[in-house]
Amino acid sequence: MRLKHFLIGFLVLIVAVLVAGYAVISSLDINQYRDEIIAQAEKATGRKVRIDGQMDLKVSLTPAIVLNDVGLANAAWGDAQEMMSVRRFELEVALLPLLSSQIQVKRLVIVEPTILLQTNEQGDGNWAFDLGEEKSVGSDSGSGGDGDIQASVDELLIEQGRLIFKDGQSGETLSLTLDLVRATAAGVDTPVGIEAAGSYQEVPFAVNGTLGSLAQLTNPDALKSLALKGSVGSAEYSVEGKVGQSASGPQADISMTFVANSLDDFAKLSGAELPPILDINISSKVVAEGQSLRLNDLQAKIGNSDLTGNLALTSGKTPKITGVLQSESIDLRDFTGPASKSEGAAEAVDNSPYVFKEEPFDLQALRTATMDVKLAVGSFVLDEKVALEQTQLALGLQDGKLTVTPLKTLFGGGQITVETLLNAAQKNPSFNLGFGAANIDYGRILREQGVYKKMQGTISSNLDLTGAGTSPRAIASSLNGKILIEGGEGVLDDKLLKVLTAGLGDLQNLFNKDESNKLYCILVDFDVENGLATSNAIVIASEVLTVSGAGTIDLRTEKLDLLFDTQTSQASLASLAIPFRVGGTLKNPKASPDVAGAAAALAKAAGVAINPVAGIGAIVGQQTSTSGGATGADVCKVAVEEAGTVQPSPTGGIQETITNAPKLLQDTLTGGASGGTTDGSSGGSNPVQGATEGLKKLFGN
Repeated sequence: MRLKHFLIGFLVLIVAVLVAGYAVISSLDINQYRDEIIAQAEKATGRKVRIDGQMDLKVSLTPAIVLNDVGLANAAWGDAQEMMSVRRFELEVALLPLLSSQIQVKRLVIVEPTILLQTNEQGDGNWAFDLGEEKSVGSDSGSGGDGDIQASVDELLIEQGRLIFKDGQSGETLSLTLDLVRATAAGVDTPVGIEAAGSYQEVPFAVNGTLGSLAQLTNPDALKSLALKGSVGSAEYSVEGKVGQSASGPQADISMTFVANSLDDFAKLSGAELPPILDINISSKVVAEGQSLRLNDLQAKIGNSDLTGNLALTSGKTPKITGVLQSESIDLRDFTGPASKSEGAAEAVDNSPYVFKEEPFDLQALRTATMDVKLAVGSFVLDEKVALEQTQLALGLQDGKLTVTPLKTLFGGGQITVETLLNAAQKNPSFNLGFGAANIDYGRILREQGVYKKMQGTISSNLDLTGAGTSPRAIASSLNGKILIEGGEGVLDDKLLKVLTAGLGDLQNLFNKDESNKLYCILVDFDVENGLATSNAIVIASEVLTVSGAGTIDLRTEKLDLLFDTQTSQASLASLAIPFRVGGTLKNPKASPDVAGAAAALAKAAGVAINPVAGIGAIVGQQTSTSGGATGADVCKVAVEEAGTVQPSPTGGIQETITNAPKLLQDTLTGGASGGTTDGSSGGSNPVQGATEGLKKLFGN
């Protein structure tokens, strides 16, 4: 009995002590220790600390401490007094888990935190605390121990927070606002629920979902699971799978989706100009293994364009891209934005005198990467009226050599094949181009463009060119090879012929804008040597008019030196078919009547035996205007047989031999006595100006 009474008395004593202790602690005013708490905090940080608000201590098996109006001073060189301030800080910790080396934070609440992170001009951060000599002592003494301390947080709540970063070297300022952050976990081995909303650089964002458990998140070798959905501006996204880090690099196996109306919000976030693409919907399985990143089952839709397939990127000293992609339709307008400019918008001014630009290519990436990508596109839309069909493309890059082997596509009812090689491994990069076009229906193309609707016929071409250089102009200046364009029978629209003969006197009267005439053939044949293109033949033969020419195009200077003879089957106008010369440059071509050719035409009409223009022009002219029985096949046969014989005639001395017809020559050149305007009025027409304007239209100027 005495033992029983003793034990009861002992328990009562213990309870009394605990109750008394609890009563003493509960009645303790923690504010009495404000100065000591501040002193310890300043010792730990090396910065001035303030606690201006009320401090509260809740005593229980899960004690809680509450601090109000807390601040931490900034670095001495900072542009603000405080690095951090918090309106309310609340921490609740479970006591019993401490007995087994576990820290269990039941609740952590931070209200209106403001954190300023900044660097100075030397790149030093204000988050680097100067702890003096005690820094190393404290860190050493804290290392070691018999066991690891595990920590967990049951609930984290942040309200109305703000994080600001200022770069002292660049002057850039970044701002993150957190309206709400809530993270909850039932235990160390259960997933962490996450909810957040705020804005970054004034672009709103939100995220909801789960992350891996705290055991996963704190284990550097474990894969972390995640399942998140959220938004950035007007865009929505989802990510689900696992991510992690291994000795070989990042690890990931996730599925992702991304849907957005535009990239405008991401342009604000990145500070970069992004493509004006709209209506974006992308999904893919992303697999990362060390230096390898794969996009499997990629499905992308942007506007009217789509893309599916697989892509792989391997990083390292020599990055590599491989992939096989397919598309039903790719519309370039989805990536370039509307073609129309806003009213009053300034047009970019091109002050260069050249069509082929002098700006050098940036070829460094070609020397440091490899690529093997195949692409098949059902319809490749270039603009509202032009599309390539059934396009197949193989891009290769190895040892600085970029190849297209080949590009095949259907256009205008015909087929185009392109093979190229750009060897950037050489000091002076070389360029090879093989281009072939077969049976391109130019009549259909022009009708689809809404111009020259009566045109009919097909055309084929072959280009086999090689060059070298670091810019488009350098390559053009060094080209060698062959250019051949051929077209068979068809129909010419008189509207086009009026443009071709603009300003060339009565020739325009041969054509009615509402009529057409039969085309026999088109032949353009140039040899190119060291940037100089020399014609073998330039012929357009129709039932009404034949234009033949010869000369050179100097790609080194882009100067034109071409002489054209015009012949007609209309006997009454044959003597007025004035030869003309095309000079100037590719960017600014100029046409003018050829004085020698005009004099020859007058001499011919007067019976004088002068023939300053030899070759195709004369032969075709005789066939069409004198024989009376020559067919279109005859004209084109002669043109082909005589290709390469046309040479520009010398102009010196010819005018001096025609001493008895100065007035007639002047009238012919100016459209005076024997000439006339296209509307039937006499005089006032300038054939040089008219032909020049017509040529500029043809050259796209």
